[in-house]
Amino acid sequence: MELYNVLFPYFFLPVFMLIYALIPAKRRPLLIFAGNLLFISAADWRGAAVYFALLLTAYFSGIAIYNGRAKKDGEKPKLARRRLVLAGNALLCGAAFLIFAHGGALAPNLPYGLKLFGAGVIAAHIISYLTDVYRGDCEAQTKFSALAAYTGFFPSLGFGPILKYKNFRKTFAEPEVTLEKTAEGVRCYITGLAEYLMIAEPLSRALEDVKKTDFESVRGAPAWLAVIIFCACFCTTLNGMLNMGRGAALMLGFPVKPAFRRRIFKDGVKNSVREMNIPLYEWSRDYIATPLRRLGGRGGKAAACCGVLVSVTAAVMWYGFTAGWLVCGLILSAAMIAETAGAGRKMPKTLRKTLSAAIMFICGAAAYIPQAAQGRGLLKMLNAPAAGTQNGYIEYLAGISVPLIIMAIFTTNSIIPTIFKRAGTGWYRVAFPVIELVLMMICTAYMIY
Repeated sequence: MELYNVLFPYFFLPVFMLIYALIPAKRRPLLIFAGNLLFISAADWRGAAVYFALLLTAYFSGIAIYNGRAKKDGEKPKLARRRLVLAGNALLCGAAFLIFAHGGALAPNLPYGLKLFGAGVIAAHIISYLTDVYRGDCEAQTKFSALAAYTGFFPSLGFGPILKYKNFRKTFAEPEVTLEKTAEGVRCYITGLAEYLMIAEPLSRALEDVKKTDFESVRGAPAWLAVIIFCACFCTTLNGMLNMGRGAALMLGFPVKPAFRRRIFKDGVKNSVREMNIPLYEWSRDYIATPLRRLGGRGGKAAACCGVLVSVTAAVMWYGFTAGWLVCGLILSAAMIAETAGAGRKMPKTLRKTLSAAIMFICGAAAYIPQAAQGRGLLKMLNAPAAGTQNGYIEYLAGISVPLIIMAIFTTNSIIPTIFKRAGTGWYRVAFPVIELVLMMICTAYMIY
């Protein structure tokens, strides 16, 4: 089950929220755990067994790491054992991510098509929990249902947002539902659902059409238009999924902050990468870049550069296991390292923003073109064709994509929210529920048909 499936808003969510509101707060983690199992089992019931094995390992590992600390003054902590347990779980979670993420892209020949829905989020949450316990930011979670609710948190399983354990450990123990959070969650979920179904999905179908079209028709200008479509599709898909996940989390009583900043031109590549998926960026920084930097010494520039390279590339590979995404990660890592070294500081702000947008567009081309070319040659895909076979196709492609791209620009920026806020507080409060109702009706039609 996905958050954009018609079964979620009309069947699962009403029943779940009714039970959730009636039971005591201390029992709610158990209900969330049941929801996690349902979501994972809906994709593949055998995946629930894999998830349960990872969960049990994390539960006992967390206790072992916590018990290995120094309990008395002057007593030395059992560092070797704690590090071994943490490293072993990190390798296990990394293996689960590589094997099961993106539908088993790196392991397509799994026995009987075994799948683990949300493998990336589960792995990230387990690493976050064990690392926070190791660092002493929190105690080991002895309440199994609370840890189970966190590791496979079903609102985040699709595309995030990733939650750091130390920030939500108290909330997962006893979630509290409020009217304000529920209203904001409903609004966030509906806007994310509308963005995904009404913009991202049609753009995705246009990209599929590009793959099926004759190679000569797609070369040259249509290929560059396809890159623009891909960038718009990626941003709206990411924003929509993150908003749906955040909305569902808010309805359950979790104060999750916005994961996507609505600005298309940002000052610097680092800000562009960060504000596209804030939870993923902060997770990769805290749990990959920081440990690597500490291993090489706090003042080591080489260790800091290595941390940026590995963390940014790993974060980008979160979106896909292809050579294109790898190249995209390497380009962004190099740009961020150059920024850290002081490159571009004396540039005018407008020029820095333009350069950042250009680098992000190049990364979009690197991620998409190899998929569209399908082994037919990257340069041939981008070069203008010898014949004019693409003229009719580019008109067709522009006709179905340009209105959606314009809508994507509006939704992934602060244009629409700013219009409502400047219209007046009273109008803003009256208009939004009406818009939400209309959007939900339209989204229902999209989900059914």
